[in-house]
Amino acid sequence: MKTVLQKAGWLSGATMVVALLLAAPAWWLDRAAGIEAVLWATLICLVPGWAVLLLNHWARFGGNDVQVVLLGMGLRMLTAVAGALGICVAWPEYLDGGFLWWLAILYLAALAVETRLLLSDRSQNLQRHSPPAEHGIAHSGSIL
Repeated sequence: MKTVLQKAGWLSGATMVVALLLAAPAWWLDRAAGIEAVLWATLICLVPGWAVLLLNHWARFGGNDVQVVLLGMGLRMLTAVAGALGICVAWPEYLDGGFLWWLAILYLAALAVETRLLLSDRSQNLQRHSPPAEHGIAHSGSIL
């Protein structure tokens, strides 16, 4: 099982790879402002991802997964919307550099990686707590 710091590292690394892939079209569209837009979008996506990973770690001890999932979804969405509005109001020139596109792409990529990390934790817990099959044959519960 990975630690919270390892998961945060995987999330950060994967998000940075996507950001680097977006850097070329961002530079082509709007030079330095395009790169800045990608950097802001990356930050807006990484911070709630780290928070959700930390919340998930704490929830393992509390045992209420549903609340953590709902809180994580709300936190991710609120951060993305508030960050997008803040950036668009403060620096409207980033809209020309494709900021909202970069944010959407990075948001989905970070969400996919984060979900994978969280689900791998859950599947490991399920495998660890499931009863072993007797004599190598799993019972399906059916009579036939």
